[in-house]
Amino acid sequence: MPKKQFTSFAHLLFNSDFSVADFAKKVGISVRYVQALMQGTRLPSLGVATRIARALGITIEKVFPIHK
Repeated sequence: MPKKQFTSFAHLLFNSDFSVADFAKKVGISVRYVQALMQGTRLPSLGVATRIARALGITIEKVFPIHK
């Protein structure tokens, strides 16, 4: 079974004071959606990405870096 690949967002959330459930509630999204973002199987809309970045107190680029 392949190992799950976690995103930068997942690492940031793991190192924050939020539980997944508390973070989802704060941002206004479901726990399942947070988990999908953490696993990299979903990408957020610009509005959701902005709310996530604000909740973590950092820029969108640090939450969801663009790899060229």
